[in-house]
Amino acid sequence: MNKTFFSITIFGLLLVSSLFVFSVSSQQVEAASSGTTLYVGGTAPGNYSKIQYAINNASKNDTIYVYNGIYYENIVINVENLSLIGESRENTTIDGSENGDVVYISAINVTIKNFTIQNSGNDLTMWDAGIDVQAKHANICKSIIKNNYIGIGLINPGDATEINSNEISNNEYSGLIISTYNNHMERNIIEGNYVGVIISARNGNQIERNQIIYNDVGLKFDECLASINKFEILSNEVSYNEIGLESSIPIFSDYCQIHIHKNNFIKNNRNKFMYINDKFENNYWDDWIGFGPYWIRGLPFVKIFPNFRFILHFNFDHSPGSEPYDIDF
Repeated sequence: MNKTFFSITIFGLLLVSSLFVFSVSSQQVEAASSGTTLYVGGTAPGNYSKIQYAINNASKNDTIYVYNGIYYENIVINVENLSLIGESRENTTIDGSENGDVVYISAINVTIKNFTIQNSGNDLTMWDAGIDVQAKHANICKSIIKNNYIGIGLINPGDATEINSNEISNNEYSGLIISTYNNHMERNIIEGNYVGVIISARNGNQIERNQIIYNDVGLKFDECLASINKFEILSNEVSYNEIGLESSIPIFSDYCQIHIHKNNFIKNNRNKFMYINDKFENNYWDDWIGFGPYWIRGLPFVKIFPNFRFILHFNFDHSPGSEPYDIDF
């Protein structure tokens, strides 16, 4: 009996110790996979003085926390799964000193949150931007992107970028350029830019619940290089722009179609189209006469060589909204 009791006791102790070791090992693996936090600014000893210094010493899955201050830098983020977090977006500023990109992202799964990003260079041939996204799965949120040449540039291969809850304002050329696939843009305020959003149409993009206001041009459809059937512009406020919608998509792009529905178009001076093949549906237009479809007037297309052609472009919203939509921004 005593031998049996002793054997059961030893087995129980071994089992408990094994479970304890497994639990501790699991916690250590979880802690390692979550990365470490590096600090920039502030007063603590060991904090970095520049954001780029912290990036250069970061590893995959790390977080860089930046205290309030103005950081005169042009940073390159080349670490995968890196999170760059500011203390507050009004008071944590990255200033590019009017030279090149302020932030250049070349690694996948990068998050930028709670910054003011300002003063890029102004060279369009180099696509100078506040944030130049050259990698997939970036997340840009809760930041102020202002006084750049381009606010945010989604250039190949910057696919699947999430742009959420930012203020994108007073950028000289454009607040946002989209020329990649499967991006999602939601709840941003795009205000006071020359062009609010330039769309070089690609599949899988969604623009929804944004305020695109007080720009020279609200939305501009610039080119269409592939067959498009999954580009959606939904529930946006496109208002108080000199030109609400502008399209320079060429006449041969019959395969390019963007679905534009349930948006408010209010107090825009005019629309300017060279080509329209998009699907307009259930939008509110403040100058609709109140019955029948809404006629979207385009500009004439004149072709002289080799054969003369005159085409007057137009489109219809066959079921316009009778009153402005109450959009949850």
